[in-house]
Parts: sequence; structure tokens; C-alpha cells
Amino acid sequence: MKEKLKCKICGLLFEKIRSISNHVCKKHKIILRDYYDKFFKVNKNEGLCKICRKPTTFYSLRFGYATYCCPKCGYSDEEAKKERNSLIKISHNKPESIEKNRNITLNLWKNEKFRQNAMDKNVEAKKKMVKTKKNKMKEDDHYLDNIRESNKNPEKRLKSSKSMKKRWKDLEYRSLVIKNIKLALNKPEVRENRCNKIKEGWAPRPGGPREKTSLRMKKKWKDEKYRKEMIEILKEYNNRPEVKERMSEQLKNGQAVQMNKHIKNPSRPQKLLFDIVKTIFSTAIINYPLARGLGESDYSLDIAIPQIKLVIEYDGSYWHKDKKRDNQRQTDIENLGWEVIRYIDVVPTKDQIIKDMNKFLFLNN
Repeated sequence: MKEKLKCKICGLLFEKIRSISNHVCKKHKIILRDYYDKFFKVNKNEGLCKICRKPTTFYSLRFGYATYCCPKCGYSDEEAKKERNSLIKISHNKPESIEKNRNITLNLWKNEKFRQNAMDKNVEAKKKMVKTKKNKMKEDDHYLDNIRESNKNPEKRLKSSKSMKKRWKDLEYRSLVIKNIKLALNKPEVRENRCNKIKEGWAPRPGGPREKTSLRMKKKWKDEKYRKEMIEILKEYNNRPEVKERMSEQLKNGQAVQMNKHIKNPSRPQKLLFDIVKTIFSTAIINYPLARGLGESDYSLDIAIPQIKLVIEYDGSYWHKDKKRDNQRQTDIENLGWEVIRYIDVVPTKDQIIKDMNKFLFLNN
């Protein structure tokens, strides 16, 4: 049985609070707030805002006075914030709520208008963050140091990595993210800005990102495990038939000059042959670019002696399987007034090179 409520003035008993409130207002003709202040109010501060100390609204005999005068004061209270956050965490960590939220976000993200609005808002938020960071950096000199120290915290990094790994396992989420990134990167404005930033940042200067990356890669390359893994990855990539065909076509179609610019050293047999030729003719040049004319790419000659207009080439059987293309290349070089001496899979001796050169000079004379 429930306890009956007693009127403090006349002593009558009631089962509900509503019946007491009606009894007090009609029979005794007293306002409920005055009745509550006289018989139920415990603290003097009750009825005043917890933060600004302004008078608050009176609800009923059951609930009494409100703790805050307005929602701003309620949101500014730190204790209430902690309680709200704890309740939100408990509700969000439930598996049912996680699945519901995930399904809702995926369904919303499929809509193009919603996606564009979300991306625009994200860009605006990032701009605001950048402005606030710049202002904080001007005010506080140790702002960046504090951020770096906080990012080094292993607990924060583990939480972020686990959450991203769980999301990335979902194929729908991953496909949507990749599509959005491609759409954003293919915009002309974004591409121009990225190219300009890369050119400015990657320019060779002391203490720049180019120098830092080179030092970092040199340190990594000293590790045997990393070096072996990278060598295996490169071997697998270079042994693919698609890559081999593309590289052979580029070399034979006159793009060898551009490719050899990025190569620090030529092939080993080519270098040995060049060292021998250099002892005979000091003016010999390795990877000599031969211009063919307007609208056509240049040929890269293995070893050239421009004074005599003589070309010495070393051909590996693997890269020179297409004999028709090699013959066409040789005819193009000869039409420009050059003579070609070719060695296939063999590095000749110095005497052999001198004999072949003498034959060439005798025929021309």
C-alpha cells in the first residue's frame, strides 16, 4: 500500500499529489509556490539559479523549483556536462545503437545533396579551425609543442586507429570514401593547388622536406628487413608482363632519353663498354640524346662519338627481341648521318673495338 499524503494545514489525507494541489488552491486559497516554500522548502538557495543566482520557475509540489533559469546556464554547468556525456557514452556503446547509427549514416550518405552539404560544411569547419589555430599560435608560442605532446599519447592513437580499422572493414563505407576522395582530387582547382604546393614544398633547399625525406629513407634503407621487403616488392612489380611491355615500348619509341634522366647509372655492361671506348676516344659520351626533328621524340644512344658520328651500342637479348623495331631505329640513325656498331650480349675487348673502328674509318675514307 502506498503512503497517503497529509495536508499540512487541515490534516486531511490524500492518495495523489494532484488532489492535494487542488485542495490547497480551492479550499485554503493559497498559491502552490507559497505552500511549497512554507512546508517543503529545505535550502534557502532553492528557487535561485545555480550559476547566475536569478529566480527560477516553479513546476509543482513534486518537482519543486528548476535548478537553472535558462538553458545557457544549464549547458555551462560542468557537472551536468559530465553526467550528460556519461549517459551518452553508455547509450552509444550499446551494439543496437551502433548498428542503427551506422545504417542511418550509410543511407544518408548515399544521397548526393546530403553528401555535398556535408563536404561543404567540413571544408568550412576546417577553415575555421585553421583560423583559430593561427590565432592561438600568435598568442601562445608553445601551442604546437603542446599539440605534438598530446598526439604522442599512445591511448589516443590506439583509440583512433581501432575505430578507423573497424570502419574500413565495411566495403560500402570504403567504396564511398574512395569515390569522394577521387571526385575531390579530380577538381581542377584542387589539382592546381596541390601541384603548386608540391612545387613550392619540394623545391631543393636546406632543411626542406626533400632533404628530410631523403635522410629518413636512408635511415630506413639501413634496416635489412625493410630493404629485403622493398626489393621483393620491386621485383614482383618489374616482373609483371604489363610493366615489361610498357617499359620496352617506351624505350623503343624514343622515350629512353626521358627515362634515363631519372636513372643515376646505366647498365653494367654498357658502363664497362664505355670505359673501354673512353680510353680510345676521350670525347665519347654515354646516353647521348639524338634529336630527330619536330614532333618526334629523341633517341638515346648508348655510346656516341660526335666528332666521327659513330654510335656504339650494347643490346641485351631480353630487351631487344623485336628486331624489326631495332632495324627501323638503326635506319633512322643512319639517315641522320651516323654509323652504328652493335654488340649483342657480349662486352668486347679493347682490341676488338679498335678493329671495328678501323673498319669503319677505312670504309668512310
